[in-house]
Amino acid sequence: MTPLEQKLDALLADPLEAARADGSAIGYVGGDVPVDLLLATGRAIAHLPWNVGQPTPRADGWLESSFPGWAQSMLEDWAAGRFDCFGQVVFSRGNDVAQRLYYYVCELQRGGQLAGPEPLIFDIAYIPRDASLRHTEAALRRLAVQLGVDATALAAGIVQANRLRGTLERLEAGRVANGSLYEKLVRASLFADVTALLPTCALPDASPARCRVLLAGSSPPDGRLHEAVDATGAAVIAELHELASARLGPVIDAAAADPFDAIARQRRQAPIGPRSFGDPAARLADWVRRTRAQAVLLWLTQDDEALAWHLPAQREALAQAGIPVLSMSARRWDAGDGAAADIAAFLKGVTP
Repeated sequence: MTPLEQKLDALLADPLEAARADGSAIGYVGGDVPVDLLLATGRAIAHLPWNVGQPTPRADGWLESSFPGWAQSMLEDWAAGRFDCFGQVVFSRGNDVAQRLYYYVCELQRGGQLAGPEPLIFDIAYIPRDASLRHTEAALRRLAVQLGVDATALAAGIVQANRLRGTLERLEAGRVANGSLYEKLVRASLFADVTALLPTCALPDASPARCRVLLAGSSPPDGRLHEAVDATGAAVIAELHELASARLGPVIDAAAADPFDAIARQRRQAPIGPRSFGDPAARLADWVRRTRAQAVLLWLTQDDEALAWHLPAQREALAQAGIPVLSMSARRWDAGDGAAADIAAFLKGVTP
């Protein structure tokens, strides 16, 4: 195991270490929450972590079974006080599960059944019209007031977020193998500033994998899908899901006259996410071309109903491009339904 992987494993084993040390950290749920604004507070920030396979007796009594495992895990940990290190937690309205979880937390707190941090909502609007842009900008300004951020601090937050964007972009451009390692890097970036790790821990050299794989669809629980691909001699060289590195979007002009407008424009044009607009089939085909993928895994969990509507068009677009695809729809969130075996069988028959 390389020094970088050792540090990533330690970080992922305790993703809230920095938040606990801060004492007034900010949590968030959803890939389109503007990290520029959160970083502008000068406080530690972290996406709420989740535990795969964690018993959730309290959450099971509050949430319907249609909620995915990650939401049940978060609510269970919230009730146990694990998130008391946060002063506020920002939920995205751009993710239906995150939005519903926000309202459950609010009602449980109102009824005295739940304590913990203050829940906030980021009301992003994706419809491509000026009214939606102004709505998103207004939501950013409301959130900034709630977090105590002004325009000057926001510009500094954009600079910091751009540094992370640049780091992740360079890493993505150089991927040829080691899919599991890159997955850990991107997942760790949800909980801490991974840019601090890279100057002291070099990425290991790797020969190109025998097959370049694009993983798209639902956000996986951890690296188990990547590990299944690695075991075949292939490698995931790019991801297209809500919590992938592309969640941060392109670089934002930190010197923009109005940083709130600049972030609003960038956020509503996010290329991924369950409520983003555009043509999902064309977007997937474009990612295949950009990443030079030779096969695609479309992995959709049973709770991601919105994504499933795009599956026929996506498969048709990939067929026209001559790209082999494995469609795994209505799957278990923990991938404990034979996903690894299905991936192995599929990639065994793929000859780039």
